[in-house]
Amino acid sequence: MGTQIASPPIALYLAVAVLFVIGIEILAYATYRRCESVAHESTFVQGTLRGSGNIAIESLVGDERLWNPAYSKSGSEYAVMWRQAVPSAKARLQRQGIHPCASVRNAAIVHLRCSDVPFNGHPEYPLLPRAYYEYVAGHIRASNVCRVIILNCTGHKTHPRAEIECPQIARKIAGWLRVALKDTERPIDIPDEPVCAPMRSSINQMLGCGLLISTGGSFSFVPGILKGTAFVTPSLCGKKEPNDPDTHAKVHWTMWPRFDFVHGSLYD
Repeated sequence: MGTQIASPPIALYLAVAVLFVIGIEILAYATYRRCESVAHESTFVQGTLRGSGNIAIESLVGDERLWNPAYSKSGSEYAVMWRQAVPSAKARLQRQGIHPCASVRNAAIVHLRCSDVPFNGHPEYPLLPRAYYEYVAGHIRASNVCRVIILNCTGHKTHPRAEIECPQIARKIAGWLRVALKDTERPIDIPDEPVCAPMRSSINQMLGCGLLISTGGSFSFVPGILKGTAFVTPSLCGKKEPNDPDTHAKVHWTMWPRFDFVHGSLYD
């Protein structure tokens, strides 16, 4: 009769399980602390991770307003300034461990700036007309992406109307894009519901996506300028008077060759 090997006591299994859980908690805490220390090491990344692109922009070029070309002396000055800022912006993000997310390289990301604006009437953050999204659809069609993600979080200086109306705006944009892209040779998935991702994840996705689309605002601007023509923006002037009608032809990304305006309602 063979010798029976005794099974390990249940207490051993429990001990291993407890050690595993403790290890996971330590790893999670270490990751959290690393992110916390990163946010404090760099004003540039601190501002970006808190959702304030203005802080990151001020850190790069000395004036938080300069993502808007209306604050530059000319379209040429604006274009040169941001072309020259690209190496510094890229190096700063890399030093802080912010890298492109490869899992979204087949996606177009629309960053919808909707929380405090457009409800507070800020002149630099107008709602954009359907014509802008038809322009965007042309670039989606010409790219290799097969899905669209609308990124929107309503927690930044949130307005009481944001929680209900921002998803409505996202659905309207998704509907416009679906109509404009209905005859594409390949199917493009365009969900109605927006996605709210943590700040670091949002930046990683913006850097890694096949096409990044701005609806105005500074948060997507710094990741965007690193993407060249795969970054699509409106004029970024809002309701301010543009100083150069040909700025779109001078920047190194893709800029809508029309000036922004506020449409009367969500359904225009």
